[in-house]
Amino acid sequence: LSIVVNTTGIPVLVRTPYLQSPTQTSMTIHWRTDLPCESRVVVGDAPGVSTFEVVNSELVTDHKVTIASLQPNTRYFYSVGTVDVLLDGGDEQTFFDTALPNTSNAQCTIWVTGDAGRNSPLQHQSRDAMLALLGADTPDIMLDLGDIAYVYCASGELTDNLFGVYDQILRHTVILPTLGNHEAQNNNVNTGIGPYFDAFELPTNGEHGGEPSGTESYFSYDYNKVHFISLASIAEVTSISPMVQWLEADLQSTNADWVIVFFHHPPYSAGSHNSDTNADMIAMREIVVPILETYGVDVVLAGHSHGYERSYLIDGAYDTPTTASGHILDTGNGMPEGDGMYRKNLGMHPHEGTVYVVAGHGSGGSVNGIHPLMVAQSNGAGSCVLKINGATLDFYSVLATGEIADSFQIFKGPLSDLNGDGVVNIQDLLAVIGAWGSCSACIEDINTDGTVDVSDILLLITDWG
Repeated sequence: LSIVVNTTGIPVLVRTPYLQSPTQTSMTIHWRTDLPCESRVVVGDAPGVSTFEVVNSELVTDHKVTIASLQPNTRYFYSVGTVDVLLDGGDEQTFFDTALPNTSNAQCTIWVTGDAGRNSPLQHQSRDAMLALLGADTPDIMLDLGDIAYVYCASGELTDNLFGVYDQILRHTVILPTLGNHEAQNNNVNTGIGPYFDAFELPTNGEHGGEPSGTESYFSYDYNKVHFISLASIAEVTSISPMVQWLEADLQSTNADWVIVFFHHPPYSAGSHNSDTNADMIAMREIVVPILETYGVDVVLAGHSHGYERSYLIDGAYDTPTTASGHILDTGNGMPEGDGMYRKNLGMHPHEGTVYVVAGHGSGGSVNGIHPLMVAQSNGAGSCVLKINGATLDFYSVLATGEIADSFQIFKGPLSDLNGDGVVNIQDLLAVIGAWGSCSACIEDINTDGTVDVSDILLLITDWG
């Protein structure tokens, strides 16, 4: 046991600044100090520049300051501290971006990690591999799939195993979490009391899009034209439970182009947990998954099983035990350079197929078997990256070694910016025609007459107009 006493009278940061509750015109910044003190945030349009300040004179150790009256889609740099001294910030990496309108098609970069919170070398290596993959393209959103801070998600474990490991990311990237079974040991999903709920400021009243949930245990969130839903798979899951009823109402109310749902217990897995024998996983598959597919959810992310698994584009596999027959809508691997991308119609359409990902490999793991609905799996530590740009979703699983273990793409609609020149025009149509015959990702049996031929090209031309 080591006890450190601060005798200087100057507060020291325990948790470096991290972002919560972003809107088009505001951002909330959190941090923690070892001594009670005032809260001050200095904001500017460049590192080290002071355009204005926001001060809260209350003496606290858990600091929360909301910066309001900002411009949409604008980058601001900031510092945090007391009335007398700044404790952090003022550099190029301490910034936040206000949100774009929810009608925007701008690219959204999402980082996904699950079951990572051990403060282990593999967790650090997984983080660094993601940063190397993205380079200057920092994530807009971080999704944490649960088991955020082993073993009990106690306050100190959150400090060390989440905020300490990702401090240089969370100062400019908003984290959206979900509750895992280890969070349940020290946090009450029904009352919303515990260190997890103290650490995060999650929407309960639909203030970031979607229907009000009335609880931080599950919520929805809009970013650009993407609708995120965080579910508490550790909660009671029945057809009449409040979360399930809220989920259906929330999906009914959104008109997003893309819907991403994340929770802890995967409905399909042959990893360290078997989805045909685990009660929480069975409940999510039999009760929640039919709702998700009825409303056209695109990607479902989960952890719990310590490994990486990724399904085909599937629909309707609700039974126990799980079988693949009749449920795989596209038998390809979803890779443009492989069997071709998965295709769906733009927007939300029932039963057009969903891709399910198990990303519980944040601190390592291995897959014990081959699940009948999975097209890809890998062992070892890592994380995942999604990039959504208009009608295209690109997904990557990057291992701690830097290897891209898996990837897939979903394309919505008849035509997109295939040649990457920033506009959708006749050149993209020519790219389709030029690639036809050699690229199954570019043209499919659109009129479902059993053959891929010029009539499918003509349909593309008609739909493009």
